[in-house]
Amino acid sequence: MAQTCVFCGKEPKNKNKEHVIPQWLTKYLERNKTICDLAGIADMQIPFCALTFPACEKCNTEDSVLEVNAKKVVEKLMNGESATGAEISVLLDWFDKLRTGVWLGGLMLSKRLEEISPYFHINKRIGLKDRMLIIERVEDVGKGLGLVGVNNQMFVYAPNVFQVWFHDVLITSASSTGLVSNKLGFPQVGKIEGLGTSTFSFEFTKGREKTTHPVVMNVEAKDKIVIYQPIFKEYTSSECFDTDYVRNHSYDWANGLGGIFVQKYNNTIRYMKPEDKINLLPKKQPKSAALNSIERVFRLQNHLITNVYKEDIMKTKLKACVQQNLSWINALRKQK
Repeated sequence: MAQTCVFCGKEPKNKNKEHVIPQWLTKYLERNKTICDLAGIADMQIPFCALTFPACEKCNTEDSVLEVNAKKVVEKLMNGESATGAEISVLLDWFDKLRTGVWLGGLMLSKRLEEISPYFHINKRIGLKDRMLIIERVEDVGKGLGLVGVNNQMFVYAPNVFQVWFHDVLITSASSTGLVSNKLGFPQVGKIEGLGTSTFSFEFTKGREKTTHPVVMNVEAKDKIVIYQPIFKEYTSSECFDTDYVRNHSYDWANGLGGIFVQKYNNTIRYMKPEDKINLLPKKQPKSAALNSIERVFRLQNHLITNVYKEDIMKTKLKACVQQNLSWINALRKQK
């Protein structure tokens, strides 16, 4: 196992262990020994409780604050209680951490760090890029804790999208540069140059200063709740973001943290002030909706790669990843 801290990427100081799938979650869902399928990254299956990786004592202690706050929000969601905009922002931070931790952990287990050298770790990925959550509830899927979208090659090279199953609640997490900004009225980030490197170049155009549906692909909120948050930490110096609209729709404008936007049961996009509250537990969909949800994960993964970078993806090593996802989508459609 690579002896680097999953939070900061440096040699661990006063090393201890970090559960990338937190113990409080596996115990809360009574799934501490459930098997996690990481076949695409590590070619193995391992219990969630065994997904522990090196961490600095200081990093782990600082992260405990996020875990405590996220636990409260997850429990509110599962219990059908209302959460504030500020609490939803915490939930988005936690999903950034979870997605990045699963990816890094898989690379460490597989010893693929020699093949793929990460230029970010958990601390550098939380709240860095635009993000969204799709929250769904499907009947008769039983108790469980599972991950979707992590056992394919696309997640190995581009860990932008995954899904977590909390019993009958399915939550899809996606994060990428410019993912939601344009359709939420913020300045539009053009396609990125610098695929597969730590140095990127961006282009901006003036924001529309109004929300437009659909925000991402054709995702709608008829039977689900969709949450968006624009992030502009990487380019706060750009004058494009110094407008009344952006300032009035941001939680922390100086640090590039946009506000929370929510769609619930219809396609009206609502901006939430930090103190505004909303119930995040959607109504149940029929069991067949689970296949649609899984398919959307693979489609989102392809969408974020093929629509974000200027490079021709089909001429890179990601071509096989795109094709794998398409084959899985076709297989899912045949099951419907």
